[in-house]
Amino acid sequence: MHILKNLGFHVAIKLPYPLAINYLQILGLSRDEQVARRVWNYCNDLYCPRFPHGHWADWDSLRTKLVCLHTPPTLACTAIFLTTRDLQTKLPQRWMEVFDVDIQDVVHASAHLKLFYHDEAKRAGKDVPITLIELEDYLKQKRASRIE
Repeated sequence: MHILKNLGFHVAIKLPYPLAINYLQILGLSRDEQVARRVWNYCNDLYCPRFPHGHWADWDSLRTKLVCLHTPPTLACTAIFLTTRDLQTKLPQRWMEVFDVDIQDVVHASAHLKLFYHDEAKRAGKDVPITLIELEDYLKQKRASRIE
């Protein structure tokens, strides 16, 4: 209660969603529905609580700790970075500097989110390759199964 009194009960939360949409407009990617949807989904994964069995009482925390570690502009750029990387869309060099975001922060947040996906898949009993060695083994198994 003392903290809220010191803040004057003014608690403002800035989310990456509107920033990401604005950044997509500046980068000329806002008209591509697939890009916008995927960026939005990445933002959801940064913030939304997890409901493992569809019951609200089962969730324990935010999906990742990135919301505490990085600013909303960094998280918006992370969502755009991962989306354009997934869809193999080229962006101008040093595009993050326009939004006053450091590339190292985006790389850290991206790696953290990808590790989160890997851990979630393991909990669900799915094997998702995350390292280069795991990816090569996975591809060898896929190719071998196609030949048989």
